[in-house]
Amino acid sequence: MKKLFLFLVVTLIWGNLFAQLQNRVWVFGRPISGSANATLYFGDLSNPVVNLPIGQPDHISTSNGSEQWAVITNSITGDLIFYTDGKNVFDNQNNLVSGADLGGNVSSSQPVAIAPVPKDIHDLVYNTYYIFSNETGAFPSSCDLGTITYRIYDAQSHGFGSSQNLPGTYGTSNVTEGMKIIPCDSSSSILWLVVSLFPDAGNETKYVVYKIFKNIVTYQGDYNMGPVKTHLPGGASCSPILDIAYTKANTVPGITTVGFAVQYSSEVFTCQFDNLNGQFLTNTVKECNTGYSGSIPSVYNLEFSPNGRFLYYSVYASTGSSNNELYQVDLNDAVLTPTLINTFGATYGGGLKLGPDSLIYHISDNGVYTNTLKLGRIKQPDVKFIPGTTTFSQFYEENFKTYPNVMGVGLCEFLVLPTTFLPNGISEKQQSPDAVGISLYPNPASDVVSINIANRKSENYTLTIYDISGRIIHTEKVKQLQTQINTSKLSNGMYMLEIKSEGLSKIQKLAIQR
Repeated sequence: MKKLFLFLVVTLIWGNLFAQLQNRVWVFGRPISGSANATLYFGDLSNPVVNLPIGQPDHISTSNGSEQWAVITNSITGDLIFYTDGKNVFDNQNNLVSGADLGGNVSSSQPVAIAPVPKDIHDLVYNTYYIFSNETGAFPSSCDLGTITYRIYDAQSHGFGSSQNLPGTYGTSNVTEGMKIIPCDSSSSILWLVVSLFPDAGNETKYVVYKIFKNIVTYQGDYNMGPVKTHLPGGASCSPILDIAYTKANTVPGITTVGFAVQYSSEVFTCQFDNLNGQFLTNTVKECNTGYSGSIPSVYNLEFSPNGRFLYYSVYASTGSSNNELYQVDLNDAVLTPTLINTFGATYGGGLKLGPDSLIYHISDNGVYTNTLKLGRIKQPDVKFIPGTTTFSQFYEENFKTYPNVMGVGLCEFLVLPTTFLPNGISEKQQSPDAVGISLYPNPASDVVSINIANRKSENYTLTIYDISGRIIHTEKVKQLQTQINTSKLSNGMYMLEIKSEGLSKIQKLAIQR
């Protein structure tokens, strides 16, 4: 069955993914006998492949390694605080934290999400966190109906609050597997939780939004939209499985584009989300019929391109007579039509995830038949793929990395390891913080920000701006010690600007406010 293994870092606080950028790693894949987890290290964006040192998370196993996990890191240092599979919690030394069974079904897609409980809107260090756990499973071995419950966890004392149901009419309703937390553009104290209701009568197209505000969770609204969700054949209590992704690229301030992949009825759709008020704009729904009618092969993962124009989705298969496939959808088209990029000769596969190098990584895996995980990557994700015209080898790098004796179908986001776990020599060389001065003016900025680099000679610099999800949204090379960047196309909110050259890598906070 579908096997998604990994850690999903929740990028809800702008600082989480900017501190110690070079230490970001992916950990994924269920290790078979005699192997270790598959890993990627993004210290060198041109070649993000490194085996992690002793001390890497080691709790991915046959009992809990079948779907996504959630991870939280220190917003100032970038160090790992804790991670969870939705059922158990592990601290930054990989020790099991006793005291609670969170109730999540560890074989479900997106079974857990973490949100900070800020003490104040300006706080950057958090001690307490929401952990939202999804009880729902999808296949006969884990088939189960369930709700989403949440607890507050104190990462310092390792104490858990009592388990609570979500509030409102649908707080105790059965849900599908997917859920996603979306940040608000106007306040770092507001987050939105999006869940999909199980296709009981009347809920076949129902999605519910909850508001997370400091230490309060409230019902925000519910929406009927998108294709009909139906039960998986062979098990009335099996979730149709839903994967949710989002992007703020190619949208106006306050608007987020949300993408949904429904395994059964095997369709993909998008909808605009007003992230200031927590409302789906249902008149913006765009559906894409994938052409699949059964549960297998079926749509599995989806991911947006860095520029927000394209949506990629993968097709998952689990029989020897089927292959997994990769598609691109141009969201600018009036009628969404999938374009086949390639068919892969594998019976398991399909994970998609955008990396910090702005490339989309894709698993093509022969799974239990060969136990060989093949990782490819889309090298030109912002380019329209035209069959017969676009050269596949230039667009997609096949077999970028192969991991023997590892089974996997999905990819994680980022896990930031504590610096004590990093091998010597792979962190970037950096001058003393007092040796170099970086100033931004004005900050907050509106349409232009001026950058001054003090105590340095003229040389080639790379300036990169990252959004709150850690994605590169602007990069350029300059030689001047004083320069300006046009920020007129950036939405209001927090960003990080990295200035990098030989012997220097510094990151500054940048706010956009109009």
